[in-house]
Amino acid sequence: MRESRALAEARRCLARAEAAFGSADGCRELERGLDLVADVLAADSDRERAVAANLAESYRTRLYGRVDALAADASRPEPELEILLATLFAFDRAPGAHSAEARSLQFTLVRRLIDRYYEGYPASAKARALDELAALERHAGG
Repeated sequence: MRESRALAEARRCLARAEAAFGSADGCRELERGLDLVADVLAADSDRERAVAANLAESYRTRLYGRVDALAADASRPEPELEILLATLFAFDRAPGAHSAEARSLQFTLVRRLIDRYYEGYPASAKARALDELAALERHAGG
């Protein structure tokens, strides 16, 4: 049985996203691929829906692993952190479970970005931003 065009294109987009990981183009391909996965989940056969869900979960696992490894380096520059965060946010729209570890990684990256964004600002401004982030994290259950 042949795959639907949407599922085949989702595979191609996600493969391109992985190949271009860490770039704006990679993020765009990831978003497009995940949107196609969502289309398949909404409209295709049970078999295709199962394949699409497994495909999304496989890429989620691999790309989150790559983001986690890179996020461990506190010296990453701001543009790289922004792309890593965008990669994680793309999966917020995707089907499947969103683990506490994944949410924690998002908050870690946002904290690092706040550190960068507030360089040269009064400490009180940075503290306010971190307090707001902490409130969001508590609300998210992280």
